Amino acid sequence: MIAVVIATAISGAFIHQRYDRDRLMTHFAATQAAYARAAGAILEAEGLPALEDWLHQLRGPGGLPGRQLIFAPNGEVLFGGRGAKDLKAIVIRADKDLNSPMPVEGVFFDPIYSASGDHFWFVSDMRFGRQPGPKRRFFRHGTNPLPRLAFLIGVAVLVSGIVCYALARYLTRPIRDLRRATQQLASGDFSARVKSQALMRGDELGELSRDFDRMAEKLARLQQAQAALVRDVSHELRSPLARLQVALGLAEQRDDGRAKAELARIDQEIHVLDELVSQLLSVARLEASDESLSQEQIDLADLIATVCTDASFEGNKQNKIVHCDVKDAAIVMGDRSLLRSAVENIVRNALRHTPEATEVLTTLSVEQNTAIIRIKDAGPGVPADKIADLFKPFVRVESARDRDSGGFGLGLAIASAAIQRHEGTIEAGNHLDGGLEVTIVLPVAT
Repeated sequence: MIAVVIATAISGAFIHQRYDRDRLMTHFAATQAAYARAAGAILEAEGLPALEDWLHQLRGPGGLPGRQLIFAPNGEVLFGGRGAKDLKAIVIRADKDLNSPMPVEGVFFDPIYSASGDHFWFVSDMRFGRQPGPKRRFFRHGTNPLPRLAFLIGVAVLVSGIVCYALARYLTRPIRDLRRATQQLASGDFSARVKSQALMRGDELGELSRDFDRMAEKLARLQQAQAALVRDVSHELRSPLARLQVALGLAEQRDDGRAKAELARIDQEIHVLDELVSQLLSVARLEASDESLSQEQIDLADLIATVCTDASFEGNKQNKIVHCDVKDAAIVMGDRSLLRSAVENIVRNALRHTPEATEVLTTLSVEQNTAIIRIKDAGPGVPADKIADLFKPFVRVESARDRDSGGFGLGLAIASAAIQRHEGTIEAGNHLDGGLEVTIVLPVAT
């Protein structure tokens, strides 16, 4: 926009200047001829002193613009001599041939004659930017046009810059609001909405903002309905499971041993269903609960050491070791049992998929007021296109997770929900040396 303004100002100024100059030159040529005839008549009738008096009167308000001079044939200046050196040579050359005076743009001269027959030159100098004098008006015709042009360009650039900045702010404000709301929605905050200023607009951006709010509202209802469904179904399953356990106990008491294997299988499946229902309820509570967490100081070094000790005891049967490397001490605020459950789920998941005679490495460090927990196994890793789905409920990766290895794909979902409740982040990725590495970032208590 600034480039367009500058180009328009420059071209317009030069076109305007050229048009004005040509028009003025035509006007001055006609006026000069009339004044030259009048000057000749005065010179012939009253003499040179009367002509000089008349020329003094012309320099007053309303007179002929520019400079009026009287030259003798030899180039001597008889009137208006200041600044006439450049015209002297022109007059001398022009005097050689009165019928064909040398043309000079902006300079008009005509011969005039006295009563005795002596001739003189009546000259009007209308060249722009060359009029002598102690004072010049900035916007007056005949002054140097460059300062005026620079001033006009500066004003145009300033005004256009302010207008364009205000216009850009007006156009991009709803885009920034929409981008902010989109980021909130992508992070799992289904209450994200666009600001009301954008909703009041009548253009396409306003329509897009209103469409986004309707979409976010529908997604929020679907998410709430899904969470309520999982919570209600899981809760309702508790009662029949409890009755199945009672019935199984009675059946085992009355059995004479012929259905022992079948009853054991039923008992195993009941425990599996009970564990599944418990985990489903945990996920539903973490994702849907609006209650604030209990706030207590948690020593992460002690928590991780305890989790690693318990997990190592479980892994001894398969010669698996959980190694703990605490580089920095860290205190965080939150629910100790919930945070321990999150870390424990990740460590046990790593222990489950690391091969025999290998170790799971758990490290704790502090960087820029954040505690960073890294849990790395020596397993086969996860396909790159499956990593983003690891923390979703019921997600299993065929190469690393199947029903035979245990779990329902809920452990990492529970851990992710618990970390988010503590205002932290969790992510997974394949390590360069092989295996899956899960990174937990938590804010350190200040």
